[in-house]
Amino acid sequence: MEKSDASPQAGATNVLYEIFAAAKARQSEEGTPLEEALLSSFRDAAGRLDDRTAALAMRALGADPSSIHQAVRDALAEQKGKSTISLAAALTLIRAYQVEQVFQSLLPLAAPLIAEGRSPALSHRQGHPDPDPGWRDGLRLVVRPRSAKDRLPALLNFTIYANPGTLMDEARRTASNGYAGVEGLTRGKGCSPDAPIPYEHDGADAAAVIDWISRQAWSDGRVGMYGGSYEGFTQWAAAKHRPKALKALMPSVTAAPGIDVPMEGNVFQTFVYYWPFYTTTNKTLDDAPYNDRQRWWKMNREWYVTGWAYRSLDKIEGTPNPFFNRWLGHPSYDSYGKA
Repeated sequence: MEKSDASPQAGATNVLYEIFAAAKARQSEEGTPLEEALLSSFRDAAGRLDDRTAALAMRALGADPSSIHQAVRDALAEQKGKSTISLAAALTLIRAYQVEQVFQSLLPLAAPLIAEGRSPALSHRQGHPDPDPGWRDGLRLVVRPRSAKDRLPALLNFTIYANPGTLMDEARRTASNGYAGVEGLTRGKGCSPDAPIPYEHDGADAAAVIDWISRQAWSDGRVGMYGGSYEGFTQWAAAKHRPKALKALMPSVTAAPGIDVPMEGNVFQTFVYYWPFYTTTNKTLDDAPYNDRQRWWKMNREWYVTGWAYRSLDKIEGTPNPFFNRWLGHPSYDSYGKA
């Protein structure tokens, strides 16, 4: 691959376009079915990539198809009723269409492509590390450079967002930068035997994972944490327990129970109602309710029209929402939030 001024992530995404172009050429010249040509082109390209670029390319395969399709719809909507199109608008439309066509072909093959693209320089391990009945958090995934001769510092991402592909992407990306990448999950997610419980046990559970990391043969005893939003919260929650191995935090846009969740500026945030359906109904994530905007629009309109209390949203919507009701009982930074 030639050197480029593009950012590492943009450069890795460009690799996918090159793979698609090579596959289309192979399809045209040799009559190879597109799926077979894509796998073959991907295999050829993956062998030339360094670990970091390969990890970022795998991450790009996790793109949200709805946002890709929306870009095309938005570009077309801009031209509605017009008989001419400007050069800038034409380029925007062409770019959006090109991205849609490429990822429309690639995303259905994401799983086999990612399997093909697993770098032989990275080793993977997942599941509970010990048969210890005290472990209550979810799946723990560890990815580290296979060639590492010395013990490594670890970076831990402790999250409720249990998307298996995203977890592997994050761990792979961390390992490709020379760390042991560890993914830990909120109690009740992944292979945890409990029901999912947001916020309440993350600090203690993350601290337990950090202690476990520090005892592993591949760990140099130093652990950092990173992530945003909920994952920013888990960092500060873990830090309250002062685990000895925790040496660094990199939080961003941190969620703070009792401060900006469920309320901010004395106003309840709308996402607080449907977020539990997305994160707590199964061991991974439930995208269907999260993306069902019509369902939540209807609920909010019904609430407005009836004049019922905000606390009645679950009765209006018709589905029990115990976490929402629990949070309504703690709108300020009281003992619940402080814990």
